[in-house]
Amino acid sequence: MSRRAYRAQGAGSSSVGLRGQARLALCILLVGIVAAPAGSRGEKPSARADDGSAASPTLRLVSLVPEFLALYREAEQEESRAQARAREEGRSLDPDTVAHIRRTIWERAMEPWSYRLARGESVRWEAEDLESAWARYARAMNGIRSAEGRVFSQAEDAFREASRVLRLDRPLEVDLILYVGTFDEPPAFRLRNGSYTLLIPAEDLPTQLRPLFLDLFTRALHARLGGRPPEGRLSLAQHLFLRGLALRVHEEVDPGQEAESYLLRSRSWLLSAEQRDEAIISGMKERLEESDPERIERLRRGSGVSGLEGEFDFMAWRLSGLLLMDGWTLDRLARVPESEVAALVIETLSGRP
Repeated sequence: MSRRAYRAQGAGSSSVGLRGQARLALCILLVGIVAAPAGSRGEKPSARADDGSAASPTLRLVSLVPEFLALYREAEQEESRAQARAREEGRSLDPDTVAHIRRTIWERAMEPWSYRLARGESVRWEAEDLESAWARYARAMNGIRSAEGRVFSQAEDAFREASRVLRLDRPLEVDLILYVGTFDEPPAFRLRNGSYTLLIPAEDLPTQLRPLFLDLFTRALHARLGGRPPEGRLSLAQHLFLRGLALRVHEEVDPGQEAESYLLRSRSWLLSAEQRDEAIISGMKERLEESDPERIERLRRGSGVSGLEGEFDFMAWRLSGLLLMDGWTLDRLARVPESEVAALVIETLSGRP
């Protein structure tokens, strides 16, 4: 079961006017997830916390979609008024004026603490990012408006299921911030100053949300159970380990599917990857200690070491399969300290082609 209650949330380090606070108060949604009763729906008994009580993961859901929609309407209305004035004066509206209207209004969206967090260190979008995204917002509007319902319902379930599979045995609070970006920001998990946060851009959500949330929550759970330090880069070995763990959590939560279903790929892709198995493992083994974010991102999103798109996921699937064959269980893998993950990956792959 879940409990829902609206709660006003103050600003971060920057001050926000009463109008901004009132807006933000309308779009903060607090959700606590309570573990289901043991034995219900065939579930295993819930894990126990350190003090012997049932572990109860808590998910706080923050939606900035209403904030975005209000500012979007305001910008459109201001543009219409500017256009009307230009027609009355017998001139065309200067594109720079339109851009200035949008930027001026959008800068106010950067004030609340949650947008500052969602945008990282940068509080403002670059002007060209905003202009490029603006032309796409109209086409994405239906998805943006429906994002809250899709995201929040599926996030709750994914967090509960991942916590059950990995046998969460200590308190864990995760903030999920749903915001509207500029079509260039992937969903992400952040751990800073002891705060566990998922950042979900609403403008370009994937068709299948469940795999995404199981992946992100697995990362949060491992950070809590394995003691990941809040700062610092992850190596390729660590990224492969976390991705593989998430894929196997998905397999445990939704059993009985073919491997390609968990990898979100076709059967022909999987067959091609299996044919390149040795080349992929050999190439990845040479790069396990790589920690440069840009290079790792190319390996994760690009064609990797053998020229096959998505081979990072295949490698993660293979790695996790090898770990399970070696006798590891998912809940034990979730508790491998971050500092020991790379060594475990290297050891598991040693001696293999």
